[in-house]
Amino acid sequence: MKYFTGLSLTLVVAAYPVRAQISLVPDDRSFWIAAVASIGGATLVDMSARRFSIEHRSHGLDRAAEIGDGLGSGKYLIGAMATSWAIARLTGHREVARHVLHVAAAYTVGNIVVSALKPAVGRERPLGTDDAWRFRPLSTSDDWHAFPSGHAIHAFTLAAAVASESHSNVVAAAGYSAAALVGWSRVYSLKHWPSDVSAAAVLGIVSAKTTLSWLHR
Repeated sequence: MKYFTGLSLTLVVAAYPVRAQISLVPDDRSFWIAAVASIGGATLVDMSARRFSIEHRSHGLDRAAEIGDGLGSGKYLIGAMATSWAIARLTGHREVARHVLHVAAAYTVGNIVVSALKPAVGRERPLGTDDAWRFRPLSTSDDWHAFPSGHAIHAFTLAAAVASESHSNVVAAAGYSAAALVGWSRVYSLKHWPSDVSAAAVLGIVSAKTTLSWLHR
């Protein structure tokens, strides 16, 4: 099952001839202005958010963070996609199965992006330091794999992909709300800085929309 998304990407790519050059999506200026502003603003509050998370702990928030962690966990997400695809195929809903493969392909691309960036950037996680500007590029230690957030990029990639495939505002709102909970949980748990999560959100959305744009063409 853990190879489902990689296999799905291979199957989808094989099924679609290359007819257009891949370009980043969204391509409108307003999205990128908002993206830069979001990452820049998050960077400014990196250290204050860490202090706030340490000073404001409760059982309720701990429980919410556990839920957010689960929603962004790859093993659960891959299992959900595999199950959805299998059910759709077994019940004869081929169009739904195709949408699930598209979502899985987008997820795989996002996962490739985050897997490459984490060791390349080598940013220390906030659990081990109060300095948001400590880097050790190419480190193999997970303690130095803060940027970007893997959980957040998983969640935002899926939210964007499912929203695009479903064309439903309700589904989009639910997906992005769940992704926001995942992002908050990573900051609260001192696994990531706010800028790690903000950058992951942008990367996830771009990965999903770019992949789907290519597949749909």
